[in-house]
Order: sequence, then C-alpha cells, then structure tokens
Amino acid sequence: MTFPFILDGFQQQAVVRLERSESVFVAAHTSAGKTVVAEYAVALAKQRGTRCVYTSPIKALSNQKFRDFSLKFGAENIGLITGDLQVNADDSTCLIMTTEILRSMLYRGADLVRDIEFVVFDEVHYVNDTERGVVWEEVIIMLPSYVNLIFLSATTPNTLEFSDWIGRTKRKPVFVIKTDYRPVPLSFNLWAGLKLHTVMEGRDGFLERGFASAANALLPAMAWQAQGTKQNWMSLVRFLDRENMTPTVVFSFSKKKCEEISIMLQSLDLNTAKERGAVQGFTLQTVARLSKNDSNLPQVVMVCEMVQRGIGIHHGGLLPILKEMVEILFAKSLVKILFATETFAMGVNMPARSVVFNSVRKHDGKQFRQLEPGEITQMAGRAGRRGLDKVGTVIICCFGETPPPQPMLKQMLTGSSTRLNSRFRLTYNMILNLLRVEEMSVESMIKRSFSEFATQRALTTNDFPQLLTRGIRALENRIGSEDVEEYFSTCSEILSITERLLTNVRDTEAASFEGILQKGRIVLISACRELGAILLVSSQKCNVDTTSILREEHSSPAQATENPFAGMKTRGKKGASMDNKRGSGTAKADEEVEKVLDSLMEAERAELYLRDFLKRGDSVLRSRQLFGRLEAELDQMRNYEIHRHPSLESMYSTVERKESLRSKVNTLRHLLSNESLQLFPDFLQRKAVLRKLGYIDEKETVSIKGRVACETNTCEELIVTELVFEGLLNELDPEEIVAVLSALVFQEKGKETSLSVELPERLITIALNLGRIQKDVGLDIDPAEYSESSLNFGLVHVVYEWALGVPFKSICDLTDVQEGSIVRSITRLDELCREVRNCARVVGNPTLYRKLEAASMTIKRDIVFASSLYVS
Repeated sequence: MTFPFILDGFQQQAVVRLERSESVFVAAHTSAGKTVVAEYAVALAKQRGTRCVYTSPIKALSNQKFRDFSLKFGAENIGLITGDLQVNADDSTCLIMTTEILRSMLYRGADLVRDIEFVVFDEVHYVNDTERGVVWEEVIIMLPSYVNLIFLSATTPNTLEFSDWIGRTKRKPVFVIKTDYRPVPLSFNLWAGLKLHTVMEGRDGFLERGFASAANALLPAMAWQAQGTKQNWMSLVRFLDRENMTPTVVFSFSKKKCEEISIMLQSLDLNTAKERGAVQGFTLQTVARLSKNDSNLPQVVMVCEMVQRGIGIHHGGLLPILKEMVEILFAKSLVKILFATETFAMGVNMPARSVVFNSVRKHDGKQFRQLEPGEITQMAGRAGRRGLDKVGTVIICCFGETPPPQPMLKQMLTGSSTRLNSRFRLTYNMILNLLRVEEMSVESMIKRSFSEFATQRALTTNDFPQLLTRGIRALENRIGSEDVEEYFSTCSEILSITERLLTNVRDTEAASFEGILQKGRIVLISACRELGAILLVSSQKCNVDTTSILREEHSSPAQATENPFAGMKTRGKKGASMDNKRGSGTAKADEEVEKVLDSLMEAERAELYLRDFLKRGDSVLRSRQLFGRLEAELDQMRNYEIHRHPSLESMYSTVERKESLRSKVNTLRHLLSNESLQLFPDFLQRKAVLRKLGYIDEKETVSIKGRVACETNTCEELIVTELVFEGLLNELDPEEIVAVLSALVFQEKGKETSLSVELPERLITIALNLGRIQKDVGLDIDPAEYSESSLNFGLVHVVYEWALGVPFKSICDLTDVQEGSIVRSITRLDELCREVRNCARVVGNPTLYRKLEAASMTIKRDIVFASSLYVS
C-alpha cells in the first residue's frame, strides 16, 4: 500500500511490525494519524487473502468508517455488521462492527473467526466505560492467539502496563509505539472581555500572566456578560467568523443547552450564497429519503433551516439521519459553528479549526464536577486540521465576573490524562456462555482480566512456592532433632493462648490503662521483634508513682523460661511522673527496677500476678479455661529434655524460619488458587442464583433456561428468560409484546405510561422476585432498586402506538422524550425482539417465534429505520 505523504516515525514503526505479523499498541494524540496503521492492516489482509476486523465503540463510528474505507479500498472489499444491517459480511476483506458484535461471534464460534489475521481496536480508552468496558476485556481474552491485535489510543499514562497485560494474556509480545508529537499544536485561551487571553501554548507550561489578564478583563463586568446571554454568544461567534477560526465545535454538556444557544443565533448567517445553495441541495437529498409526514417533523425543519445559515447541533436527542447530515456538512466546512455534547468527541472523526468549551464543569450522572484532564484532551484534540491549520485554537468561555479558579484550570490543562482502568465484572450472560462453550472456565476469565493483572503478574513472574519449598527442605536438614519442632509447636500454642487471654482482659472494664498499671506489676508488650515492658515503681524520695519503660536486649526462648525478664534494661527517660511532677532519677529508677525483677524471678510468682489480674472483670469465666490450658502447656514445655539444651536458641530459630517459610508457601498457594480472586465470591453467589433458578444443575451443566439466557445481550437476561418461561408474552399481541419489551430497553427519564395496570405489575413482580433471590445468596442487591433500574415504563404507550402505525410526529406528542432518544430506544427494541425470537427458537415455541417476527415488523418503518447516509 502506498500513501500520498511520507509516514511519520511512529507510523513507520507500526507498519514494520504489521509486516512481521506482530501486535502493536499505538498511542498518539487525536489527528496524529493513527488510522494509517489500521488502513495498512486492511491492505495487508487483502494482499495475503486473510481478513481484518475493525471494531469501533459505537454504531455511528462503524457507519462512518465503512464509508471512509469503502472509498479507499473499494466497496466490494469492506463489510459492515450492525444490529440491524449486514453489508458484504461474507466476502469482504475488512469487516467493521462494534465490539459487542465481535464478542457474540466469539461465543457462538462463528466460522469467520478462523480467517481473521488482524483485529483493530479503535478508541481503546472506551475500556474505561463503566457499563461496556468489560466487553473489550472479554474480547481481548477470548480472541485466538494467532490473531494479531492492533490498539489505537490517545496517549495514556499506563500504556505499557495495559500492553503488558495483553501480552501476558495472549502469550505474545505487544509492541508499544508511542508519540507525544502533535501535528497541529494547540493554543488554550480564555474568552474574557471580548478577546482571547492565552493561558497555554504548544509545549509551554501554564501562562499565569494570561490568566491574570483574563481576570482583569472580567473585573468591570457588565450585566450582559452573565452566563449564556445572547449578546455574549453573538459576540463570540462573530469573532470566530471574523478571525477565520471556523469550523468550530462548541462543547456544551447538555442537550437542552446546545439547542438554547443555537436558537439565540437564529439571526446569524455564516454561509455565503454559494454555500447556502450547496447546503440546500444536500438537505433536500437527505429529506427525500423520508416520508412526507416525517420530512415535516419540527426537528427536521429546525435543523435544515439552521444548517442553511452555517450553524448545527449534535447530541443524543437528535434523529440519527440528522446527526449524519450535520456531520457531513461540518466535514465540508458548510457548517461553521457546531454546538455538540461530548459524545461528538468520543469517536466521530470530525476535526475542526477551533474548539470552544461552554463550561469546564459537567454532570456525570451522579454529581456536577470539573472536567478531568483526559476529557479536556479528548475534546480539545478536535482542534487543528492536519495540513490545513498551523495551530488549533481552544477557547474556554468566561461568561461572568470571574474565570475558573486558577489551580483548577491549571490542573485540567496540565494534569495527566486518564489511565486505562479495568471495568471487568461478572454477568450472568458471561457465566452461562463460558459454562456452555467449555473452552475457558469462568475462573480463567477472571484470572486473565486486567483487574487481576497486577496480582497474577507478581505471582507468576517467579516460581516462589517452589523456591520456598526448597528452602524449607534445607532448613529441615539443619534442625537435628524432632523434639525441637514439638517444642516450637508448644511455644506457639502458649503464645496463641496468651494473646487470647490478653484480648479478653483488654475487652473488660477492669483492663483500663489505670487498672493495669498497679504498683509492682510488669506489663509485657510485644511489638515487631522486640519485647518491652511498662513497670510501675514507687520513689520514696519524691513520694510519686512513676512508670519506667524497658526494652528486652539479646534474650532467647531458653532465657525467657528461666527468667521471663532476662535482658530487661531501662530505655529512654527512666521515670515519668503520673501527676506531671518530675520523677525520680535514673539511678533510683534502676535500683527500683532491679528489686522488682529480682522478686519476679520465679515463674510461679509471675503467674500469681496473672491469676490475680484475670480475677478482675467479667472475663474471668472464659479466661479460666484458657488459663488452665496455658498452665498445662507451660508444664509440658518444662518437661521437654531439650528445654535446657545448649543449642536450643539456634535450633529454635531454625524451626521458626522454617515455619515462617511454610506459612508463606501456603499464602502463595492460596493467592494462586481461584479462592483468592477478587471476584470469586461474586462468582459463587451468581452460580447459586443460577442453580436456584434452574439455569444450571449441580454439575454446572447449562439447562434450557440457561441457554435462553445466553441469547440476551441487550438488557437484563434473567428478566427476559423468566418472561419467556412464565408465558407472559404468549398471551399478548405483537403490538403489546413490543410495548412490554420497551420497558427493558428505555434508559431515559419520561412520563410513565402503560397499556394496563396488570402488565407492569407482573413485570415488576418478576423483577422483585429475581432481586430477592440474588439478595438471599449474598449479593449486594436491593430488590426494589433492582426492579427500578431494570424496568422503565416511560415509552410503553409511545411504542404501542408506533406499532399500531401511528405517525412519528403523533407519537412525539405523547411524550417529552426527544426524537433521537425515541429512535434509539426503538432500534434497541428491535434488537431485543430478535434476541427474544431466538429464545423462542431455543425453547421450541413456534407461536412465540412468529409473534416476535411480526412484532419486529410493526416497528421497522419510516424515519426510525431510515438508512444511514454513510451506508447508502
């Protein structure tokens, strides 16, 4: 394959690795040219007669890549698989699909997997997605080892760690090719006082003088400078147009805000007459694909009028065909100002000359927070078109009296980009599929996940258990007597009983610090490898109680038995006054200590103090039994012949080291076992749920219910399976079926509507029962929350009317949900209909199968399923 330009260094390194059939991880800034690597893989696959799979995180990017690659390689060589469409799926060199579709193929054992030489993972940072990131890990783990992997990503701090995980998982090297080179450098600016103030440029650090200049410009703020006023936006857009800084993407973190700002600019026209003519021609072609009713939808009319003037909007509430129309016009510079949510930056390849941030704070679904450095980088990276712009301009709006706080802004612009983190979690679908195919155990899947990588790498890098076992054998040869091991065991038991006694004492009221420190009593303290004591003595000179701190020096087990206080020396300040008066001197303290130690030389005398102490408080009953055991063990220890052996200390130390090594071996073996896996308890609990529901038997064989659950990927598989087996869908008409199923796929807020009271109640009953079963086995699930998060009845009536043939405009009047969200929900619903139809096939229910086919046909019409502008 030849390119019309000289490849950059990182591109050359990558294609050399591909020629050698090696895997690569390419990390570079947005617009640096990572796509060149993917294109070369497609060309290699075509030359070698193999296949390349290009995975994208979203369907919109799949459609766009299909168009781009078709133009470059010929339409006959590029295939596309989406939920509702297949183009050239059987014969193409390159197949474009979402990661979820590739996952399904791997679980099904699809034939085309055998022909794959390369798999391209674009936008790898999607592995951080809370809901969908697990799919990326599943696919990476399950792909055959002969497949070469190509990862394309923005720069991340832990690229090497992630690549190391992939390499160890696939047992092949992954070559990391990373560059910080940005073809078009960025200039970050604050918009304040009707002008730009540069706060960071190129590789220079944060420019405090630019921030100060912006702050000063905002001081004499006028009333109209308040956040989001029409005058503010008119001034900024006119400035961008006048300074030839368009096309511009204005990122706003609210669909509503995107539309509000665009409506403020309805008096602005940024296109020339010639450009308006080109836009009009393209919009007419686009609208001609729609029915007469759909072409007159308010959203269609609004967007078509807006783009005529060079202004566009792009967000999830927009109809898909309108989003594609805006994207294509923006790519041709016929839309000069585009107001978009951040999804525009998450894959759609649409570079601009400048990028504007309406705000540097957003609501992430839980709370309002400032943008992360990685989010700023992702969106700001759209500024600067390679070969067209010398610099990409990034503008942060300061509409108000003060700019964003300087420390916060500096951290956002100069902080590290987002790390690649594991979002691996177990799902019932994953567990059942792995149990069904039997090619990999669930435990192996967990072990190979990125979340377990650090632990598994540390354990498998060296053969620690074997090394420690050899050390144990060497020490056994040096012990010389079996009696020493028995003696050590007895001493260990004495220590264990003593610790339990002290725990009992500590937990009683009598064991307060004041109660412990009585005259003549020694309190032994074990810390690390030192033995210390607190000794309360009386100084006759000043008639004040003092406490001395002592430290054990060079004592041994044998010495400790003969004299429990051997080697005790006063350490640090020898006296501490209990009533804040100065204690006795060092000499006097040593004298008092020596007297007390002499009086405590006999073990029997020492035990009297313990007996006396144990009589205090409520712990006496349970402590007497322990104390009896302690006396018995002490008697046994004194009866060992080896008790007075001259080499006891050396032999005891050897046994202690051996037992320490044995403990480490056991710990390591546990860490290497399945029981140590972080998700293993979750796996056991989920298996218990599946057994209780009859999805698997005691031998973990997947039943017919389990096979039905394997068919569901779009929503909660347990609810769908129970729906099928309880026969609830058998009683319904096709229109009612799609209405009921919509409650499982609709994910936004909307007014709850239903066909009847009975249907939602039966669904809720199923969900609550499933929630209770999961809670009963120990999963952290609240049945009510599980039901509420799994079911949403906000589109039930809308979908029912749509299935009956009601025009789209009319169903939009039934809800406050935006048009694009309705379309997205119905397309997901169609996918769920196909999955439930497959469930009916598995259970052998031809009546339900036919109903699901009919149900799918009732919703597949008009603007909801208008073909993509990129595909046709």
